[in-house]
Amino acid sequence: MGYILDPKSMNEINGDDETELGLRAVRLANYITFPMVFKAAIELGVIDALYLAARADVNGSGSFLKPSEIATRLPTQPSNPEAPVLLDRMLRLLASYSMVKCQIVDGERVYKAEPICKYFLRYNIEETGTLASQFILELDSVFLNTW
Repeated sequence: MGYILDPKSMNEINGDDETELGLRAVRLANYITFPMVFKAAIELGVIDALYLAARADVNGSGSFLKPSEIATRLPTQPSNPEAPVLLDRMLRLLASYSMVKCQIVDGERVYKAEPICKYFLRYNIEETGTLASQFILELDSVFLNTW
């Protein structure tokens, strides 16, 4: 899961715990990584593809997909032959934030949408509203460049 800074615990670190301090610095330096990867996953249709697979699976066992299977379910077929490898890297990060589930089956990672994904569907499949547009807007380069 993502790391939340606690100002109180930051003050409790002494000079002897250089490793912990270094790890916190790395976390801060990479803070933007998750939102940007999640934005790309929404825009590419990865979240929708995983959610549709999970929703269509009645018995709950077959909705895990390989990155290569996810690539074939995207609205626009990727022309990059490395697309499944790149998707796998994105999905591993999303799994570390509990946005998707990850399992290893026959030596290969497979992924499944977590329930929270229904709030970030690009095409509003559930017709309950979506936060995807807001999320994409807040990370748009025009908006970010005003900072």
